[in-house]
Amino acid sequence: MIAKKAARYLLAITICIVCFGSSIFASSNDNPNAEKLKALKKTQATEEKLGEYYDSLDTGSAQDIAVGVSTEDIIAAYSNSTYRINIQESGFYHIDLGLTEDADLFVETYDESLEYVDWGSMVYLQGNADYYIYLDNYYQDTDTQVNICVQKVQPTMYELGSDLVADGVMQDGEVHMYEFSVGEEALYEIYGCDFILLDENFNRIECDYECSLSPDEIYYIAVADKGYSAEEYWYDVIVENVDDWYDDDYEYTDVEPQGNDYIEYAVNEYDGKFTIGTREGTSNPNDDNKKMLFGHPYPGTSFTTINLDGEYAKYTPDAESSISSGTTNMSEQTMGDVSVKQVLSIVKNSATQKEDVVQIKYIVTNNDGASHDVGVRIMMDTMLGDNDSAPFKVPNVGNVLYEREYTGADVPVYWQAFDSIENPTIVSQGTLRDGYNTAPDKVQFASWGDITDTLWDYEVSEYQEIGDSSVAVYWNPITIGPGARKDFVTYYGLSEFSANAASGMVLGVTAPSELVLDKEEYTPDPFIVTAYIVNSGEETSANTVVKINLPEGLNLYSGSSEVNVGDVLPGEEKLVSWYVTAVKRETEDTLAYSVELSSDGVAGAFEQKHITVPSVSAIKFADPGLEQAIRDALGQSEGAITKTDLESITALNAENLEISDLSGIEYLVNLEELKLNYNNIDDLNLVVDNLQNLERLELRGNNIENIFISFFMQNSVVLAQERLGATLGKLPNLSYLDLSENNINNIEGIENFTNIETLNLSANKIDDIANLAGLSGMKSLNISGNQVEDITPLLEVKTLESVKLQDNPVVEIPSEISEIINVKSLGKKTGITSNKVWRVQFSKGLDEMLNYNNYVTVKDSLGNIVDVDVTYSKNEKALLVTPKSSYSAGETYSIVIGEGILSEKGETLPEAVRMVFTVAQ
Repeated sequence: MIAKKAARYLLAITICIVCFGSSIFASSNDNPNAEKLKALKKTQATEEKLGEYYDSLDTGSAQDIAVGVSTEDIIAAYSNSTYRINIQESGFYHIDLGLTEDADLFVETYDESLEYVDWGSMVYLQGNADYYIYLDNYYQDTDTQVNICVQKVQPTMYELGSDLVADGVMQDGEVHMYEFSVGEEALYEIYGCDFILLDENFNRIECDYECSLSPDEIYYIAVADKGYSAEEYWYDVIVENVDDWYDDDYEYTDVEPQGNDYIEYAVNEYDGKFTIGTREGTSNPNDDNKKMLFGHPYPGTSFTTINLDGEYAKYTPDAESSISSGTTNMSEQTMGDVSVKQVLSIVKNSATQKEDVVQIKYIVTNNDGASHDVGVRIMMDTMLGDNDSAPFKVPNVGNVLYEREYTGADVPVYWQAFDSIENPTIVSQGTLRDGYNTAPDKVQFASWGDITDTLWDYEVSEYQEIGDSSVAVYWNPITIGPGARKDFVTYYGLSEFSANAASGMVLGVTAPSELVLDKEEYTPDPFIVTAYIVNSGEETSANTVVKINLPEGLNLYSGSSEVNVGDVLPGEEKLVSWYVTAVKRETEDTLAYSVELSSDGVAGAFEQKHITVPSVSAIKFADPGLEQAIRDALGQSEGAITKTDLESITALNAENLEISDLSGIEYLVNLEELKLNYNNIDDLNLVVDNLQNLERLELRGNNIENIFISFFMQNSVVLAQERLGATLGKLPNLSYLDLSENNINNIEGIENFTNIETLNLSANKIDDIANLAGLSGMKSLNISGNQVEDITPLLEVKTLESVKLQDNPVVEIPSEISEIINVKSLGKKTGITSNKVWRVQFSKGLDEMLNYNNYVTVKDSLGNIVDVDVTYSKNEKALLVTPKSSYSAGETYSIVIGEGILSEKGETLPEAVRMVFTVAQ
């Protein structure tokens, strides 16, 4: 795949500089799929139909033009004037039209049937036929003098080759012909400049976007010089299998964007690529329904690289791993024993107070016994509405117009992009440092056309204009130990600023509108106030000073409140940033501050801002679903929530609320019962570390993968070494734990919950339950719907009263366990014969058993398994249980049929059945 972004062409064609692209590039108005393909290929229309079909085309009065007429013969072209060319001999013809003065002409060509002919600079014409050239002097009424020359040309023949790529140079008027065939019947995309596609008889093949080509046919591509000048003309032509292309880098599928009233994103479930766009956006009416990443809502040009042990690969999720819920999407890629999850969700924006930011998170889990080095690069092809060259703005730096790279401590807190301070179409912001997650090691602002060809280690050129803009965020590889996890998080979404103008100077100010309390500390701390200054007048603003005025409670972190930016020339833009800290408050308050502008001591634009500073005793919740559940529990629909309020809650029902962030739950220190079923939770550190009184915890239907990781991994380096030693004693009162319907494949660490009496691990991916042996007080266990073969570890749990095992490939059920597998007795049979064949029939629906061998066991009175044959009789619709040797006289036996036995209709036996029988003496 050649990564390429085609130039954007303006197609009011000026004759004498004529470039008609291939017919596969139709305008978006002609083809409803144009927008999709543009998003996939980064190709905007390079050709549009040069007019409409003219029913009134005046062929009768058409002026004849002879083939080969010299361009020295001047012909006056009038509006709606038509010329006729009589072609005697079939072949390739080249047309030159030259202007004697500056003018714009639309040119259309028709055959004898008045069907439109896509000419370009060269076309194959049939002999003994007339063709018509229509010249439309569209923009002016005055006559325009043109030179017209139509000449037959002899193509130079080549073979296209197996790679189906051609390039070269040619002189003015030349035609190069490429013969080729394809390897398989499929749809092919052909692109280049000024070519036509022909069959083996030189008949023109018309195709829009995709051409169906057969391996049994010979095809030709003819390329003509554009006639730009006498200089050599460079060209290229590429033929690509669309099926291969879709299956590789640009797999396309219709996607339904996920979002809310303000912002949305679209994810391709096949390759994990995503795009972002607005809905209602912010209060700015200009930013409604605008693209924020190129191609939205058709992903294709932004992608993420996973660096695993020095090997680079684009993030590509496993088949059918994409899960969407509300405004959250999660998918997973398995790379050996390392799991990489992509989680996109919409979160609250501290600048706008709305949920109009997309959190982009990659969760890397090492399920291996050895350490691995993992790094991540997220490359986003940024766009502002229709502007694909979004200008970046960085605090304390200003406009970033040329490629730049910032590393380490120089990585900015955020970057913004907008096209105008006075009247922006859209203001976007990427946040790199949020105070919670590990900051990236590097960020690059680069030209998309160059960086898209790399997976890692792109080298910026300080002399390269960014143009088609993109941003790449890097986390260098770090070592992730066995069983450890690492999250990589960045944000991209909306922002806004207020602007004011006076005396030809425009002042725009952007800053967060609230601070958040995180473990009794404010974040962000310090916060950034950025002032943009633009001279929109016609005179220089001399000795320009920008000043921030802070009230009591807000202080400068460093620097001066007053900054002299010098002279600001007409049209020039400058930027000033301040770092501000807030004094801790006992009560929440909204503080006002201002930024003012002056020139030569004369007051100019003035802008006032506000920021809400929370009480250190008030608690803020990052997740609106969690906050709503807590407000419901308190019966408090509004107002500040304090620690005292939270200490009063002993039970919390927060089910099915799309919760993904549990920040703030650590203050519910007296919580005894917590229901978090059917949310998007994958990290439980806050629960385990703080809720020591918890007795019942339900987490059914979340995104938990590894119990050790979910419950105990805060610092992957330290705890990976200390393993579970530091976790003993956490949640000492927990007696009920439900982790069903997650993605758990490793239950290491579960043995530390020694007080658990009821445990539900059903519908996961567990194949090893050895750690359950340590749960010495467990009474009830459900591990149905897993991959467990060996259940002997349960022999160590002497307190077990009930076990559910259905939908597991259990090889053997020990007698001690068979007595407690929810067995329902059918009564005791006595006096049967020693070679009795038992016929076991079931209720309606269980009429053809599919997995009976693993679920039918016969045991003697000592619990020893008796060797029997188990078959299914379709005629009797029964299981036949036959002893391989006779039962012993006087002995008592039991037949146990497990509750998970499955019929071909997908029904299961609701509970296990046991029948006791005694053989006659």
